[in-house]
This record gives sequence, C-alpha cells and structure tokens, in this order.
Amino acid sequence: GHFIVPRVFCGLMRSKAKNTDKFSNMLESPTFICQSTADVAVVSQMIRGGGGGGGVTAEPKAKKPKVSGFAFAAASSSSSSSSSFSAAARAPPSTGRAPSAMESLMLQAEEKRKAEAARAAEAASRAAAKAAATPAHPISGSGGLKSARKDYWLAPGLVVKVMNKKVGDGLYYKSKGVIVEVKERYVGLVRLLAHPGGDSAGSKKKKPPKLQLDQDDLETVIPKAGGRVRVLNGLGRGCEGELLGLDTDKFCASVRLNSGPGGSADPEVVGRVLDKVEYEDLCKVSDEA
Repeated sequence: GHFIVPRVFCGLMRSKAKNTDKFSNMLESPTFICQSTADVAVVSQMIRGGGGGGGVTAEPKAKKPKVSGFAFAAASSSSSSSSSFSAAARAPPSTGRAPSAMESLMLQAEEKRKAEAARAAEAASRAAAKAAATPAHPISGSGGLKSARKDYWLAPGLVVKVMNKKVGDGLYYKSKGVIVEVKERYVGLVRLLAHPGGDSAGSKKKKPPKLQLDQDDLETVIPKAGGRVRVLNGLGRGCEGELLGLDTDKFCASVRLNSGPGGSADPEVVGRVLDKVEYEDLCKVSDEA
C-alpha cells in the first residue's frame, strides 16, 4: 500500500533530510507518497529526530496502549472511588489537601459511630454501678434480711395450679389446690380446691381429690392486692406478708412483711416492705394455713 505524509510534517522533514539523497527531491513537494513500510519507518525516524542517519538518533518512546473513552472513564471512576474510600478509611491526610465529598461522608459516619459507642459504654457503666449499689429487692425500714435462693420452694399451705396436661388425662389441668404435705423437698401432696367436674350435681357430692405431684408440674398463684403471700426465693425467703400492689408491666410486686421465716415475729422484719419482688418468687398462702 501507499502512505501519504501530511503537509504538516514536510517542513520538519526537509530540515532533517539534508544528508538523505533518497528523500531530498521528494521532500520538495508539499506532500509525498511512501512506496513501502520501510520508507514509512525511515520517514518516522526522520520526524522523531533521526534525520535519515545524518542527525542524532533519539531513543524511541514506549507506545502507550490505546484506551477507549468509555473504558478510560470507567477506570478513572473506579480508581477515584477506591482511592477515596481508602483515604476515608484511614486517618485524614496530613498534606493539607481538602477532603473530597466521599471522604467527608466517611469521616462523619466514623465519628458518629464512635460517639454512639461511647454513649452506650457510658450508659452500661452507669447501669452496672447502679445495680451494684442497689439490692435486688430494695427494702424500707431498718435492720437486715437474709437473702437465699434455692431450686426448691414447695411448702404446706401454698396455693398452686396444676400445669401437667398428662395428669388424669388432662382432667386436672389448671386446677387449683393447696399443698398439704411436702415429700423430699420436690414432691407435694396437693388437695384440689374443687372437683374438676365443676358445679354439676354429681361433682358436688364428690370430695376434691388429692394428687401427688412433682414441683415441675405445679405453678405458683398470685393473689389480688391485699392477699396473703409467702416469699419463696431471694431476699426474705420464707417470710410471709400482705401483697400491696402489682406492677404488671415489670411482672413484680410490693409486699409488706407480717412475719419472719417460720412465722417468727421478728421486730426488725415485721412491717418492712419489699419492693420489686418478681412474680415467680411469690405465692399465695391459703387462709386455712
């Protein structure tokens, strides 16, 4: 093929081709035609400063790969995003350069996260200090009470509810009764308050049965305000008193003690109030006990 050298290179090539016989006549015209790729190479060398062998030969520059406009834009965007994210993840630059919008957002998010973590740690510290300084069941009055927690709580006179659906094929499920005897701490003999038959004529003639049940088959009963209760676990375990009120949102109650463990009339116990006693640590006491 033939290659046409543009007019813009002709003046430069004339100054470089003084010692080149082959091209001296051809360069007199505004443009000229190269007959082969070898001629193109010689002309290219002349344009870069070779002068056809008569001038100083400059080392050829490394060719850069061609990149399309879309690829270049994508590469620039990816590089910019990566560098911005890395800069934001690290400490702020010390060169005095103003941070980019991305870096500013990342720094603000990091500062917000640190502030929230500091507030949470401070709140947890205050809560721990308050819990350490406050007893589990705050008391009013003077004197002290022993706190004990055991895995058994059955006692004669407690009103309980049957929660085992298999007992009597479910006939006694959720029936209430009174513990009349405790065997080996975890087994109670329960006398039901009413016959499971309800108010039918036949059931009225029958005496309520007695059931021997494991502690796990029973549930405590909480009376209304003013009812008689016993503290089963925690501060004041074994004491009895009057239920003053219920906090249904926090599942706890307030109790004014009327007697100490075993029914003792300890003056340091009688009249004292236990607050925030959990439901599971209280149980109704039968009026017959």
